[in-house]
Amino acid sequence: CRPLGNSTNSQPRRYLAKLTQAAFDVFLAVEYLHRQNPPIIHRDLKPENILYCQGHLKIADFGWSNLKDKVRTTFCGTPEYLAPEMLMEKGHNEKLDVWCLGVLLYEMLVGRPPFTPSAEETSGKYNKDVYEILKANIVVSKSD
Repeated sequence: CRPLGNSTNSQPRRYLAKLTQAAFDVFLAVEYLHRQNPPIIHRDLKPENILYCQGHLKIADFGWSNLKDKVRTTFCGTPEYLAPEMLMEKGHNEKLDVWCLGVLLYEMLVGRPPFTPSAEETSGKYNKDVYEILKANIVVSKSD
């Protein structure tokens, strides 16, 4: 194995460059939403809600989105992307989207969400994604 930067094969570097640009486009879109007054919380960032348009990625499906005019307590979103504060019913704000961005970036790099357990771990369990997220040692700061 050779370090990616010294590789004679440019395909991994091209893929990483495209992945970096894709992540940057989504980060900029979320930053734009959060800079609005009041901030807009998307609450359902995932690959299925990201569109490729004229060389850039754009966020779609604002069905669960809301304004950050107060701490939200609605339980909504896609199980693999749910933030700990939502699972623990602590209330959430725009920081929830930052969690989703981390899960999205992980899935872009690895090819699967980080908290999806194996079939052996969850055979017969109804809510396997929530089970795996809550099993992790995650510290949640108090919402603003």
